Amino acid sequence: MFTEQNEKIVHHVVKEVFSKHNLTLINEYFDPGFIENQFGLKPDIAGMKPHLQSLFQAFPVYRLTTKQMVANGTRLGCA
Repeated sequence: MFTEQNEKIVHHVVKEVFSKHNLTLINEYFDPGFIENQFGLKPDIAGMKPHLQSLFQAFPVYRLTTKQMVANGTRLGCA
């Protein structure tokens, strides 16, 4: 059950945040202590938002999709 809930959340975040560019959901789904480890990006949520805004402004048709997901060693179905 927990894996199914997590799968739904990931799909929702990918669809809403990274495909519809709805950055307000970041605060709802990302832990306040979230740390981004990508080189060159600020490590927290407050720093991540401007980078995503810049990405979406530069590429207004940017969309992210999930092709495959693995949880606990099991491949899950993806929408």
